[in-house]
Amino acid sequence: MTKKPRAYLFVGGGTGGHLYPAIAIAEQIRARQPDSLIRFVCSNRPIDAKILTDAGEDFVAIDACPMGRSFGAITRFIKGWRSSYKQSRALIYELLPTRDVIVVAMGGFVAPAPAWAAKRMRVPVVLVNLDAVPGKANLLIARFANRVCTALPVSTKRWQVLGPIVRESAKGTREQGIKAFGLDDAKQALLVTGGSQGAQSINEFMCAMVGSFPQAFDGWQIIHQTGEDESNLASVYECAGITAWVNPYIEHMGDAWGCADLTIGRCGAGTVSEAWASRVPAAFFPYPFHKDQHQKHNAMPMVNAGAAVLFEDFVDPAQNINAHGQQLAAILSSPDQLASMLGGFDAMGSTDGAGAAARLLVGF
Repeated sequence: MTKKPRAYLFVGGGTGGHLYPAIAIAEQIRARQPDSLIRFVCSNRPIDAKILTDAGEDFVAIDACPMGRSFGAITRFIKGWRSSYKQSRALIYELLPTRDVIVVAMGGFVAPAPAWAAKRMRVPVVLVNLDAVPGKANLLIARFANRVCTALPVSTKRWQVLGPIVRESAKGTREQGIKAFGLDDAKQALLVTGGSQGAQSINEFMCAMVGSFPQAFDGWQIIHQTGEDESNLASVYECAGITAWVNPYIEHMGDAWGCADLTIGRCGAGTVSEAWASRVPAAFFPYPFHKDQHQKHNAMPMVNAGAAVLFEDFVDPAQNINAHGQQLAAILSSPDQLASMLGGFDAMGSTDGAGAAARLLVGF
């Protein structure tokens, strides 16, 4: 009996944090199994369509809605679940006559309904968890998934650890980065980012840092992704005599990681994975308003290895400078300390999470 070719349905979305790792895995699957059909099942948020269209991926948006506490939010979640479940069943049913289907759940509010539809249709479900603290959706899916794995270690679960999941395009070279951002190859590069949406408290901290410790930036140049924050950081850097590329969004993060010698920013799973894979030491400010503090836990593999330091974000720039300014200035001013942080990566293990996930899925 001839074996049918595979179809992989990647379910997840609502943020780039769920989609970029899925794209990374999809690229690795195609390299190993060229006849595979890969389709993304995502939310109807514009960010999902933009990311997947730019990546050239086939996708279908479903009516999934996040859970909320208000009556209206609960009502929308229930309606979205019912509709998403039906839509997912139809997508799977369409593929089954000609393909062996595997549903790859990437987490978030989009994933549970398609994963449950697959389970009810006896289609294998593989959960790829991304954060060090699994969200409620992933904990639910893990209860019925055929296989569970995780990019970052989860201290409370014995899930298979894959390592950081990063697209090849997110791994750049110093030469490419220096050219892309118009920088000086003789100087070190500091990458500052709060993620694709930016982080106002980090932007304000950098303004205060330049004012309080200007000498720490001698020999440094800055790539700063500001997000939608209107802070006039370009003028701040220019007045301090610091060469800087300042923009709301970095189109090709691989170029930035390729030339960065240190990064300052949040520690979502994607940022930690990219810093780890690119061997860029970090000063992490976890998002201060998450109840489960999952960003703090995401950073711990790098922190424990000595490749990163963890700063509490007090939001107020004066408090942040008082608490962390001196330590960050010491890192910026000490080549030996930076070299020691870089050496921490040597004991951190594989950074081929996308390849490991693809091997697991192809061999399933």
